Amino acid sequence: MRRTIVCSVLILALSVAAATAQDRDESQISLIVPKCNMFPNPDLKSEDVLFGLFVSNIGHLLLPARITVTSGVDDRCDKFTKVDVSYPEVPLFLIRGLPDLKTGSIKTAFSGSKFIYPGQPVLLSLPDQEKGQMEVAPTMLRAFGNAVEHGKDTFVLSYKIELRAGDRNQTLDFYRNSPASRGSHARKFGVLNLTDHAVKFDLTRHMEVPTLIWAGDLDADGKIDLFMWWPCPGRTAGVYYLYLSSAAKDGDLVAKIPVGVRTYYCDPR
Repeated sequence: MRRTIVCSVLILALSVAAATAQDRDESQISLIVPKCNMFPNPDLKSEDVLFGLFVSNIGHLLLPARITVTSGVDDRCDKFTKVDVSYPEVPLFLIRGLPDLKTGSIKTAFSGSKFIYPGQPVLLSLPDQEKGQMEVAPTMLRAFGNAVEHGKDTFVLSYKIELRAGDRNQTLDFYRNSPASRGSHARKFGVLNLTDHAVKFDLTRHMEVPTLIWAGDLDADGKIDLFMWWPCPGRTAGVYYLYLSSAAKDGDLVAKIPVGVRTYYCDPR
């Protein structure tokens, strides 16, 4: 992959340099996950150059990637847009609207596929590449909810995830019950069933529980950013979110940026 990266970055550098000269418009920040069917987006065009977060044998790298956009119709007759990249490797995600991002190595605190259990917080520390040490005050990701045993199954009620840094905290999201207007049967869909939750992360599949996929410093501001998956109640579908620190407003730690998925999209709110 390293050889592919070097050649491609040299070719794409001029395209990215032109983009960085533009003023940053936070309302235009968007997340794209390759291989997903997304809402049709006329602003996405083949040959556009976006930033992608790649996993390599030397760590996580943020690289410019030229995209190819295709359109189609799914089995529900809904139109969709799908994005592929110029590399043989598939990035965890692509992001547009942040031309001031810096390419190269990205400090990473976590990479994989992890469900955050209530009462089992996860500490996220960014490596200090100069000193070879970890940050003094790590960020904490913790979950809340009530675990219930029913036969051989384990359920969690009122599940939510909170991000904490120092004396500040922010609720990222929570797994909600379906509206009561749909009846008591639909209400149970807001309950997480943990019995068969061990679904490995794959860009062509979808996790069955809220899943932390990556945490690190994407925007080089020294603060934790998160990439997560949130499922829809009662469905094997959901939403990918990038929680970005540099886009946070009004005292928040991060701003939530969703992927515009079409076939597998539903808003957990």
